[in-house]
Amino acid sequence: MSESPARDLFPSTHATWLQTRIECIAQGDQTLAQQAAQELREHLMVRYAEPLCAYIRGSSLRSLTEPQDLVHDFFARVLGDAQFLVRWRQRGGPLRRWMINGLLLHARGVVRDRARNRERSGSTSTEATLAVPSNEPSAQRAFESAWALAILDAACKQVQDAFDRAGRAGDFELFHRHVIDGKSYSAIEAEIGVDPVRAATIVRAVTRALRESLIERLREEGATADTLDAEVRSILRLIGQE
Repeated sequence: MSESPARDLFPSTHATWLQTRIECIAQGDQTLAQQAAQELREHLMVRYAEPLCAYIRGSSLRSLTEPQDLVHDFFARVLGDAQFLVRWRQRGGPLRRWMINGLLLHARGVVRDRARNRERSGSTSTEATLAVPSNEPSAQRAFESAWALAILDAACKQVQDAFDRAGRAGDFELFHRHVIDGKSYSAIEAEIGVDPVRAATIVRAVTRALRESLIERLREEGATADTLDAEVRSILRLIGQE
């Protein structure tokens, strides 16, 4: 089996997909902007719902409301602003930092609204006003872990689809057996008849394609050249690959 370069499997970049839709919003064509905004909201919900919930569960925000409720409200309100991602592109930096900052700003708004409502109702509640955190290391670690898993899952799906389209579905399946399921090459040979040398070659090819897919997603999310390689290695460690 030849080890085709990953770029042959991925002729267009996912980063282009994201930037094209942000550009549609920035240009102001109402019809195109509405469609682009909807696609971007769906994309971010898939990518960020669980990481943001993980952040809330690990922070003092968990006393504000249920994580899923706060995240849902955040997506409905903040991502209802089509310019949210346009401003991110103009400012630069990692998208995941922008999303956390957006969540924290939204949470502060929720706290202010609750305080106003108590004042208007003349409530004498002694409930303490929540101080929305700006830096909670345990919450940040929980977020980063969930985000990395979301990025890895998306990359694995893209690689699997690419190998399927190339008529090499068995290659990804072998990769999964060895890397994800932890089966030895000798066990794989006994199960499907692929000798260890060829199996190792296949695993290297799929790993290389996975690395390229991760690079696409990290570039899409604003990773810089000086952090890209370290971030890829960190994500690949989740499956014992570097």
